[in-house]
Amino acid sequence: MDNEQSKIVKTMRNAIKNGNLDVVKELLKSNGGLLTVNTVFGSWLHIAASYGRIDIASYLIDCGIDVNRNGDISGGNPIRSAAENGQIEMVEFLYNHGTEFDVSEAAKNPLFGAIYGGYYNVVQFLVEHGIDITKSYPIGELDHVDGCVYAQQIGRHKIEQYLREKMI
Repeated sequence: MDNEQSKIVKTMRNAIKNGNLDVVKELLKSNGGLLTVNTVFGSWLHIAASYGRIDIASYLIDCGIDVNRNGDISGGNPIRSAAENGQIEMVEFLYNHGTEFDVSEAAKNPLFGAIYGGYYNVVQFLVEHGIDITKSYPIGELDHVDGCVYAQQIGRHKIEQYLREKMI
């Protein structure tokens, strides 16, 4: 990526972070291929999801961005980015636009992201909408870490209790 392209990518990221839909529209119209760029933060939808920019997410989806594209630093899809940042409205929006719950790895699992951030309301939404709460992964010295164990290990006791009740 040359210096000019780097400047465009940085401008796009800042426009999304700051909620400037007009700049996003202009950049996408004047820079072919920009929609499919993947940054270290993931796709543009990952960035919009992280900051709760629903208007920008809606525009990106209308432009054809893949709602299930993996690629942020955790390797997850945009709903993971929204969940780990407590963006409940964005989680709902993405779910309603067909984003899947990727539970193939702990780092991609939006439930683990929400637990890590301590976002009880996001955990509730994910559980109420069918995320697999029994999915477990080998993490560190432990062979089977599901959401309950993870919540317990990092001191998210209210979430742990909620998940235990849902497992019964």
